[in-house]
Amino acid sequence: MRVVPVPCLKDNFAYLVIEGGDAAIVDPGEAPP
Repeated sequence: MRVVPVPCLKDNFAYLVIEGGDAAIVDPGEAPP
């Protein structure tokens, strides 16, 4: 499994998860304070 951080905007990251021929993108949200 490979996890690749993908920069979004100035201060955020999504993560591309790759396993064999499959891939998923994960964009964790922030809960309000």
